[in-house]
Amino acid sequence: MRSKKSTSGSGEKSAPKHRFTMASLRGTQQPELSKRLFKIIKSENHAIGAYEAAARERVGIAQQLSEWGEATEDESISEVSDKLGVLLAEIAEQEDIYAQQLEEYRGVLKQIRNTESSVQPSRDHKTKVCSTAIVSILHVNQIIGFG
Repeated sequence: MRSKKSTSGSGEKSAPKHRFTMASLRGTQQPELSKRLFKIIKSENHAIGAYEAAARERVGIAQQLSEWGEATEDESISEVSDKLGVLLAEIAEQEDIYAQQLEEYRGVLKQIRNTESSVQPSRDHKTKVCSTAIVSILHVNQIIGFG
């Protein structure tokens, strides 16, 4: 459990501050299915960022490895480190392409979420109408004596 630093000498704990964002407000107003998609989309965004960061980091590592091999002034080491650097750069490129594909998939999820949000009021209305009809049928059955 994390300890909270007190702002006064009496040891009182301050209430945690919550910052409202458009995303948090959007999440509270969405139907349940859209909320789930919203969370998936948000998680995928973090994953995409991680792949992009990994790709950038891998390019830097590839450059450092090639430079190190060159600095050893040993032709064999320089050649091997250069080839490894090229392989790492290729892996970085593939990670970047994968991140782009994930972004496209995330876009499809957003379209599904938006469609789901737009049809939900119609579903809610239909459910309400059906529930009202069932209640009125039950009420009529009680009056007539079937229930």
